[in-house]
Amino acid sequence: VHALASTSTGLTAVAHEQGVSLYNSHDDSWRDFTVLNGLPAGGVRAICFGSGDSLHCAMENGGYVRIDVRGTGRSAQRLSAPETWGKNRAVFYPLTTAGQGLCSNFCNGVSVGSLGQVCIASLNGISYSTTGGFRYLQGSDLKAKMDGAARKELIEGERKLFRESSAALKESYVNYVLYGKNGLWIGYRGKGIELRDPTNPQRIKEIKDAAKIKRPVRAIVEMPDGRGFCATYGAGLVEVCRGIAFAAPSPEPVGNPVIFTE
Repeated sequence: VHALASTSTGLTAVAHEQGVSLYNSHDDSWRDFTVLNGLPAGGVRAICFGSGDSLHCAMENGGYVRIDVRGTGRSAQRLSAPETWGKNRAVFYPLTTAGQGLCSNFCNGVSVGSLGQVCIASLNGISYSTTGGFRYLQGSDLKAKMDGAARKELIEGERKLFRESSAALKESYVNYVLYGKNGLWIGYRGKGIELRDPTNPQRIKEIKDAAKIKRPVRAIVEMPDGRGFCATYGAGLVEVCRGIAFAAPSPEPVGNPVIFTE
């Protein structure tokens, strides 16, 4: 079992290697969602409920899926990254730090904001919903990742397509995302945390004491007074203070958050 999520209406979802199991406390019943009724793959790494008891799923190797748990149980929305690994490609991730769509099918986390916007954590950065669909941000380590690609004979052609963004994340490997009152919290494998504008993740918020987190961040919780607590791998529970200021917005155009129609 990778994750749990519950609603005030009596539903509890369990994410596991075969998909998702849903428990209804009203009639003490279980219901399974697997590849047999719409999931692109079995492993679900993270889940959270949205409006109308829609269930948002981050897949191990299947991208993002939104399930209508009150209806037929089939996927209401499914999003996957382009399959770019092949004989004519040296890397299997986008070659720009910012762009359209989903940046990876290998997802670690998912969160839904108060306006219905969705953010997905992955091995290659974050993907977030806008009025025009999903956009992605990768890390400032993207060029270094490309330079370390095994297929040296192809990497020269890939470099010509490389585009860098001033809004790049601290690193590409994102373990956890959370929409809170202070903004969009992002937890990294090796670079601690960041706090970004929930309606425009290309804008960064400054966080006091963020630099003291030097271990992988596995989970984040935000308190009513604005403090954040990070569950780390190797450094225990670390407290950080509320975001205090926004950096200047990046020049890349970003739409308003999408609100899903249930």
